[in-house]
Amino acid sequence: MEEKSIASKQEHVTVLMSTYNGEKYLEEQLESIIHQESVEVQIYIRDDGSTDGTKSILEKYGKIYPNVLRWSAGENIGYMKSFDRLLRSVERNDYVAFADQDDVWFKDKLAHAISKLKKHGVGMYCGNAIAVTSTLKRIGLFIKNEKRMIPPFKLLTSGALGCTIVMNWEMVEILRKYEPTISYPHDYWCTCVALYCGGLFFDKKPYMYYRQHEANVTGGIRKKSIAKKVASYTARYFSNAWSGMAQELFAGYRDLLNDRDKKYLELMINSRTSLLTRVKLLVDKNCKKDSVLSTFFFKVALLFGCA
Repeated sequence: MEEKSIASKQEHVTVLMSTYNGEKYLEEQLESIIHQESVEVQIYIRDDGSTDGTKSILEKYGKIYPNVLRWSAGENIGYMKSFDRLLRSVERNDYVAFADQDDVWFKDKLAHAISKLKKHGVGMYCGNAIAVTSTLKRIGLFIKNEKRMIPPFKLLTSGALGCTIVMNWEMVEILRKYEPTISYPHDYWCTCVALYCGGLFFDKKPYMYYRQHEANVTGGIRKKSIAKKVASYTARYFSNAWSGMAQELFAGYRDLLNDRDKKYLELMINSRTSLLTRVKLLVDKNCKKDSVLSTFFFKVALLFGCA
């Protein structure tokens, strides 16, 4: 098998990927990452206990691109813990990005993200994506409402699309400063920390195809029945998710927060036990999510002290 090398380029980026039974689309994704323009890419992959041909593909690419791709096989711990392990063990580099196993990146995705990070002086870049079918037939833009990303009350962000995230090393160090006591999706946790501590830029223009198929772990554009939507909202909104996140952010990053952010996080933490605090948040014009329905469910949960 012929060994290939990638020419040295200006910027250095480590791409983190967690794989699980991804043999169907993995090679196409790896090719789109390896051949990014104007950057030198290192790919670190942790396989999360695949039982199909994923590990054979990783072994093959590791031999073809030994200076580019490194991978390890692990037990099945789920994508949240798998990505967290990758982030906490990655070696220092100029930039770090997340990747899913089944998408296709445009050739200038990373170079463009880095240019935006430099231009806006922030720690984290995230962007939009073109949702496509399993055969790459266009569905439409995945994110249609920009307000979901950077709301007035930062805690109520819907979170970035993880596979678009690119961070500078300073942002990675901030993230590794504190390990939350429970597991959060890496994209949501990174978005919250960046909004409060490192700065975030959201790019409306897409630089990748976000593949939608039956095996998607998260994300996706799926039609749900009303009953399923209600069940989903209830499970998500009535679980102390936001007060818990506020507590984690306050515990880990209090010294980096400005006074306004401290105030709102403390209000959210105290909302579990204080009716007066809940009323203050309920009438606050900044306390809203990206849609009328989401705001309704959030405020009902808040009213009962379980937001």
